[in-house]
Amino acid sequence: MIGSSKLVTVAESNIGLSYQVALPFDFTLQSPSSPLAATATTFITPATVARTLAEICQVDWGSFQSVSKTTLYLAKLLKS
Repeated sequence: MIGSSKLVTVAESNIGLSYQVALPFDFTLQSPSSPLAATATTFITPATVARTLAEICQVDWGSFQSVSKTTLYLAKLLKS
């Protein structure tokens, strides 16, 4: 598993329902980070997953047009 989320309980929710919310991800450390972390963090997005799959499958990244060339990927999922 890569990433993490937090369960917002009904008691904590302002909409009267429980739900999950994603926690930030530190791509430098390749691990979930605290929302209050001083390091640069972002979220895992569908573009992140697409870039990671392209890296795993060794697809030419230049052939992708809908995902930025600067999109980070989940390096922990790649074999060294």
